[in-house]
Parts: sequence; structure tokens; C-alpha cells
Amino acid sequence: MLLERALTPAQRRDLFANRFFYVKGERFTYRIREGHSGNVDALDPSGRVVSRFCAHPFGRVPVYDVMLAQKLWIETDENMFLKKAAPYPLQY
Repeated sequence: MLLERALTPAQRRDLFANRFFYVKGERFTYRIREGHSGNVDALDPSGRVVSRFCAHPFGRVPVYDVMLAQKLWIETDENMFLKKAAPYPLQY
């Protein structure tokens, strides 16, 4: 419920329909897919995945709380997100 309240109407629609939502950063648009790790895609202007990242809190955190943390991190400090998030293989 916390994640739902933090999403825009468009993000909420995407999450319910597709199990992901988009977050606009200064450098990239990101697609945060349902998941705990390796679930953040950086997209180029045409929507293609150019990088994938693994960034999540320590411990056993519910999946939607992980997604909220990723969203807030990108929105508040995208540069730090890119510096600290671990690159994740595009093909897994």
C-alpha cells in the first residue's frame, strides 16, 4: 500500500498492468520491474535497455518496499544510485 501511495496514477497503472513502472531521472528513464534485485533497467530515449542495476536494502525486505526504495533513491540522488548500484547482466 505504501508503494501505491507513492506512485503517480500512470506509474500505478503500469504496475498493476505490467508489474513494472517508469521513473524519470536526469540521465535516464528507469523501468523498475517487480523484484528484489537486478530489476532496475536504464532505458535510452527509444526505450531500449542500455544498463541493468541491482540495488536493494539489506535484509529480508518485502518486494514492494524494495521497489519504493529504488524509486526514491533514483528521484532524490540519481548520481549516487548510479555510483552505488551494482551493474547486472542484460542477459540473465
